[in-house]
Amino acid sequence: MDPAWSHTKAPIVIDDYVWIGTNAMILPGVHLGRGAVVGAGAVVTKSVPAGGIVVGNPAKPLAKTRTEHLTYNPCEFLSANRAWLLG
Repeated sequence: MDPAWSHTKAPIVIDDYVWIGTNAMILPGVHLGRGAVVGAGAVVTKSVPAGGIVVGNPAKPLAKTRTEHLTYNPCEFLSANRAWLLG
């Protein structure tokens, strides 16, 4: 505990294909590995490995993991971006 309430500064790294749920909080120094999933409202205080799924406050890992085959383009399915993607 810091009696001076000083700020902690550290980078947050978010790899490709990560999903972050609504109202989730990612704290400084956390690395979200490729394809990780953060549940809605989760408070992530520790790094999440590739394919890991975390939920809760504080965020705890689930036994399940995501597939390793992540090659989709999320923008491809958004109608608002379709004209921009296809020209």
